[in-house]
Amino acid sequence: MTEKRDRLLSNAGGLLIAAGAVGAFVGGSYGLAEQRPGLIITSVVLLMGYGVVGYLLMNRGERYFHYMLPAAAVLVVATLFLFQTEMRSFLEAEFSHYVLEPSMTLLLVFAGGALLTHVVENMTDRVVWPSRGARSLNTLLHVAAFAPVWCAFTLVDMMGRSASAWSAILIIGGSALVGIACVVGGYAASRNSHPAFTAVGASLGFLAAASYLYQFMAGRGDVAAAAFGQFIALLGLILCGLPAAISAVAWIQVANERASPEPVDPTP
Repeated sequence: MTEKRDRLLSNAGGLLIAAGAVGAFVGGSYGLAEQRPGLIITSVVLLMGYGVVGYLLMNRGERYFHYMLPAAAVLVVATLFLFQTEMRSFLEAEFSHYVLEPSMTLLLVFAGGALLTHVVENMTDRVVWPSRGARSLNTLLHVAAFAPVWCAFTLVDMMGRSASAWSAILIIGGSALVGIACVVGGYAASRNSHPAFTAVGASLGFLAAASYLYQFMAGRGDVAAAAFGQFIALLGLILCGLPAAISAVAWIQVANERASPEPVDPTP
């Protein structure tokens, strides 16, 4: 019987290709509307880059991983920069701002979480979690990753023209990193990494959701957008709070088990 193949890197490659396709569609659509062939070509070139990185991860992930990780980071930063500097007027439309761009960002978050999980697993030992429900935390934290991303786009929408391109890049990029931390924490629970990774990832998601909740309750900007942001932040608090508490307890249990001496057999 053949050993079951770990599809973590393969899934990351597929997610990167899907994100590149969404980005090429959005950039190409805006380029056609504004008659900017350079933007269309740039969007497709980025898609080609995502395709190469995704293909190698899906087929030769272990062999080329140390090249593909920085390449994927460069592509993500270039995509974020392109979207927020060259296509802001197009992205201000509700469908683009609340559906297309967050969907692409979430695909990149899931891919980035899978790539960083591979790094974590190569650098640390596996740990047996004392809780039977640990694997369910993976689902919760994958769903929770959408909260900081969607909150970021909602906040940028509320800021409107007063938000510079660089401030939008920092808000969305920082929230994407929080989402990646949630995904890494979820994988840690289901793939027997140390509970500390789950506790830290879930805690970062919880703190980000709490911060966004205060921002949306400040009473500035569109009332409907603020109410929507408050609801998303509430979901983020719920989805991140429970895994943070459970993984913190598991972390303490694992630490106690390692600190306790092994029982000595009294029989000669």
